[in-house]
Amino acid sequence: WMSTDLVTLRPADRVDLAASMMAWRHVRHVPVEDDAGELLGMLDLRRWLVALSRGNPPEAVRDLMDPSPIVVSPETDVRDALALLRTHDVTALAVVENDRLVGLMTERDFLALTERLLAP
Repeated sequence: WMSTDLVTLRPADRVDLAASMMAWRHVRHVPVEDDAGELLGMLDLRRWLVALSRGNPPEAVRDLMDPSPIVVSPETDVRDALALLRTHDVTALAVVENDRLVGLMTERDFLALTERLLAP
């Protein structure tokens, strides 16, 4: 119920590089980690589009990322995770175990799960 084949960014990475990587990998959310692998934030397509619409997007990922991503554990109940998406108006949750990012739970993951549950 989560994506585990993740690409990650570093805070000093350039935003244009991040956008190219997101397009190439067909992802809308990219976790931002430090060199030790600690989750520092989340860059998502929505933040990128808002920055573009304002005319002068920042150059560094650190200046565009959400520094307080919503975090769950692998044991978090799916219903609780879905409630967090709705409550916080986000489209992805970082899945962290033992202080390490292990996956992302995105709207697409919820749709895939729903499709499986509704399949005949």
